[in-house]
Amino acid sequence: MRFFAAAGIVFLHIGGRYGVPKVDVPLANGVMLFFVLSGFILTYVYAEVEGADELKRFYLARFARVWPLHLATFLAAVVFAVNASFPSHAVTATVSALNLALLQSWVPTASVAYSFNSVSWSLSNELFFYALFPLLRRNLARSWHWKLLLSLFCGLLVAWSMVVFELPMSGEPTQVTTETLAISSPLSHLFQFVIGMCCCLVWLRIRHLLPTSLVPASLLEIGLVLFGWWLGYHVTEIRGFGLLFGERAELWMNFTNGLVPAVAALIIVLASGNGIVGRFLASRPLVFLGEISYAIYMSHFVILIVLLRDFDGLASWPWWLALVSYLGLTLLVSTLLFLFVEKPLRNFITGRRHATS
Repeated sequence: MRFFAAAGIVFLHIGGRYGVPKVDVPLANGVMLFFVLSGFILTYVYAEVEGADELKRFYLARFARVWPLHLATFLAAVVFAVNASFPSHAVTATVSALNLALLQSWVPTASVAYSFNSVSWSLSNELFFYALFPLLRRNLARSWHWKLLLSLFCGLLVAWSMVVFELPMSGEPTQVTTETLAISSPLSHLFQFVIGMCCCLVWLRIRHLLPTSLVPASLLEIGLVLFGWWLGYHVTEIRGFGLLFGERAELWMNFTNGLVPAVAALIIVLASGNGIVGRFLASRPLVFLGEISYAIYMSHFVILIVLLRDFDGLASWPWWLALVSYLGLTLLVSTLLFLFVEKPLRNFITGRRHATS
């Protein structure tokens, strides 16, 4: 699932180039799927995170999971001057520090939130979720109600602030805008992470009720996949929300939580892996693509910018050859990053042969 979410982000960014059309499907919600999956998996892996030693191991494992590859792609963005839009060295140093500390998404301007390797804004969100996870996981079976409502309230607070302060829909890179705040703010996405945690509780409670034989399990899985695909086309048409609360709140809804119900249901069903979709995702090639999906997500934008800026000749190639070249290069770089950067450094930092993903 992570691979297909990452692939959606890749095709979002290359839309209109290399023969790939721009589509109305909100492919940006692939990041939302990352957040929901993250909440689900962490809740499944960690029953509780208590005590100084457990907290230390948890935070070390989370650091090892995200930061080495973030550092590698940050350095690549610097070396290849992917983002050179800062007005002074002082500002560049400040933004660099925020980016390296994964705090950039708390500054809702494009010049900061999307600085250097722009997709790393989502890691800044994840860092916030990791920080809260031990508190969120504590007694979750009894406290999920108010934690879920509180996370939703945080998102609604972001939407409310856009309306009250009449933020422009878009603007200059250094300007706070509705679009940047809705997309990059950790508070906008906290609900998705907590939903993922609740999905794990639901699955643990009802998994014995889900169909186990191939045909009914497959029908349920395929039905939810098709429903999610249909909803993806129509989520941007949720006009009732906009009529009640305005276009700013509508943008927040469509960019953050429009597909959450479909994704939550799909994850609960696919977690058992009984149907044809679940078995396909569990096949060895798909498992490997899932393992390198983080590297795909983190490297594809830097590669795209470099190719578009420095290899103009690629645009004159047949579209299919240019597309295959870009995707092939991205897969190659991602595989190398996974094998020689992400995996060994993660295992080295955690001191384990097989680090928890």
